[in-house]
Amino acid sequence: MKRFVLVALLAASACKNENTEERREVLATVSGSPIYVDELERELKRFHGGSDDDEAGLPSQTSDDAQKRAILDMLIDRRLLMRAAEAENVIVGTDEVERAYENLRQGWRDDEFDQMLTKKDMTPAELKAEVRELLVIRKYFHDHVYSRVAVTDAEIEGYLSKHPALNVAPEQVRARQIIVKTEEDGKRVLQELRAGKAFEEIAMRESISPEAKNGGDLGFFARGEMPKVIDEACFNLPVNQVSAVIPSEYGFHVFKVLEHRLASPRPIEVVRDDVEARLRKDKERESQAAKVAELRSKSQIVVREEQLSRVI
Repeated sequence: MKRFVLVALLAASACKNENTEERREVLATVSGSPIYVDELERELKRFHGGSDDDEAGLPSQTSDDAQKRAILDMLIDRRLLMRAAEAENVIVGTDEVERAYENLRQGWRDDEFDQMLTKKDMTPAELKAEVRELLVIRKYFHDHVYSRVAVTDAEIEGYLSKHPALNVAPEQVRARQIIVKTEEDGKRVLQELRAGKAFEEIAMRESISPEAKNGGDLGFFARGEMPKVIDEACFNLPVNQVSAVIPSEYGFHVFKVLEHRLASPRPIEVVRDDVEARLRKDKERESQAAKVAELRSKSQIVVREEQLSRVI
């Protein structure tokens, strides 16, 4: 997830070089503030950096045009939001930026992180500047947009009347799994388990699945939340028993169910809290879109279509 956030952040960064502004071609203006052609070109390069071409070869002209327009819209929206944040004196401290930056680095080896920055044509200082901008925009939304969002009791009751299943906690199991590449490996693992070896120890040593570092623990899950092979094995397996070796497109699995919870009524206060959080999230998303639309309506945005068509 952190890698996804980092790549998304890199794709949203802008090129700023005041020393060469007089030689840069203007692509668009936002109430007189320029967005340059090289900014979009750099964003497109970062967006495509490290990605493979599609199966049919290079993307179509239509998809290229849509990507250019989407990234330009993102640059315009960021410019508008940063201006709005500045007008409200939204400030983010250096310590917050450093913490967010270090959080993004987690999960990457130093050499991997440096290679990723090089591929995206970005320096650590540029990334920190983008982190600061992201935090400023996030704080602006939190303090000046989301603060006006409220969820009423009537809205909660209305949602519950339309979704009565939320009042019931579904049947769930908690299980561990080991995935290996070959059936022979699966049979060897199964022999070790039947000989009394701890499931979690073998999972950490042998499993190729991401949860191997947690002893193969998949946590609790309801029917339909996991791939079919996991559902079919775990919901039919008695607690504390080990499955046979089960093939799938992912490899060869061995499962052990740790707990099995039957469907049961959920406490009403928990249900209401969950519904309120869901409705609040939906309203925040709507208010964010409305704020961007409002800022656009109050600004003079001019896009030079000829320059945009020439961007590759």
